[in-house]
Amino acid sequence: MNIKASIYDFFAYTIPGGLLLLLVLHGLKTFGVADYFSTALSGGFSALLFGGLAAYLIGFVFDPIMGYAARLYPPPQEPYLAAFEQLKKRNPELDTRHINPSDWAIWFATIRRESLEAAFEIDRFFAYSKMMQGICVAAVLAFLQLLLYLVFGKISAGYLLLVPVLAVFAWSSIRQSHKFKRWFFIMIYEAVVSRNPPFTKPNAGAPEK
Repeated sequence: MNIKASIYDFFAYTIPGGLLLLLVLHGLKTFGVADYFSTALSGGFSALLFGGLAAYLIGFVFDPIMGYAARLYPPPQEPYLAAFEQLKKRNPELDTRHINPSDWAIWFATIRRESLEAAFEIDRFFAYSKMMQGICVAAVLAFLQLLLYLVFGKISAGYLLLVPVLAVFAWSSIRQSHKFKRWFFIMIYEAVVSRNPPFTKPNAGAPEK
């Protein structure tokens, strides 16, 4: 397995899955169901390895749900369109008439086929975006878990001071997620405009007959 692919999987799935796993384990301990939380923290390398695998699987399985939850706070504009507008704004002299932003998937597939190295450099921003949206969802779930603890008398009202902290984490994380996704598309478009066919349409800009 490519080392870079493994690193991106770590960011995209293992970190969000690990946060969800910690919330579940802490909830089980708080309600007296099982103290896997302390066992995981003191279990050594084997527990760490098992926890990492479990975190990856949880992050992978719940990724579509986390993506759906993140859409509850959508960006002002679709990321691929916002990235295209940002590209034109940064390069006002750039001729972008031959670029259709909605074709980004075709261009990225071509980049991946021609250079895995370049594709990984671009794809890491998408992995970062997934990671940040997972952190956002984990912060929201931590807030709900905090309220649940309060309702059942497991914590004092003083812990509500953590609510604004979690709110800032959630808000900042989802904004970072949108930013990284926008960077992902920008790098694809930059690869498009920096080369010749197959990305340039024939007779682009030619007068119609």
